[in-house]
Amino acid sequence: MERIIKSVSDRLSKIFPESRFKDSLRSLFYSRFNSDYKMHVLKNGELLIETKGFSFRVSQIPAFEAGNDLIALRGYLSESRILPGNIVVDAGASGSGIATMCFSKLVGDTGKVIALEPDKKNFQVLKQNLKLNDVKNVIALNKGLWSREETLNFDSGMGESSSVSFTKENDSGNLIKISCVDLDHLLNDLSIRSVDFIKMDIEGAEIEALEGMKNTLNTGKPTLAIASYHLRDGKPTHLVLETSLKMMGYRVHTGHPIHLTTYAHKL
Repeated sequence: MERIIKSVSDRLSKIFPESRFKDSLRSLFYSRFNSDYKMHVLKNGELLIETKGFSFRVSQIPAFEAGNDLIALRGYLSESRILPGNIVVDAGASGSGIATMCFSKLVGDTGKVIALEPDKKNFQVLKQNLKLNDVKNVIALNKGLWSREETLNFDSGMGESSSVSFTKENDSGNLIKISCVDLDHLLNDLSIRSVDFIKMDIEGAEIEALEGMKNTLNTGKPTLAIASYHLRDGKPTHLVLETSLKMMGYRVHTGHPIHLTTYAHKL
């Protein structure tokens, strides 16, 4: 379905090359698949995202990419309820920060969101969007989530899909070094004892990241929503995630096929 949406919107963009009108068409097309969220292109080029009870603006991101983030967000929240006062981890916050800002609204002034985005360009846009919306309850970190504290190669040439490079080759010419952390140590450094919800969309690194949050998962009861369509050794990561999470006492299943997501709830 996602490929169909992109194909149609790309064809529309060739017919209507004007960027603002093109983004409006993409916005309209995506809204058909996101009845819970509405997206409008403003005159100044910003996007206005509206959902039940609140709205926020994003800049410096095409409407098509924002629409994709909305589809993902719909999946992340489809089986979890984020409440005021909750602590949320958003790993792979992307440049738009749409999920981060939605989580921020849901947890309210008494809650907190820890947003991790390793790509420097995406991170700068994320910070600008948080400032644009006067968001005060988000800890934004220019780091990746991994099994331990480590500096890794990172392919920064894929925009919203930038990711840890699992090889040492630099065929694309876009490899940079990034700082990664494991969630157990990060929470300890932030003096946060437990979290309520963990969302991850980290382009295949979710397998290692899960290893780095065993204490968090074993001692608390966070629910998880993990983008798991990424391929490792030719196989989608949800196959590994489901086995690992079940061994930690979680009830697990994978759904939301338009943006495949693995859901986990503590038994």
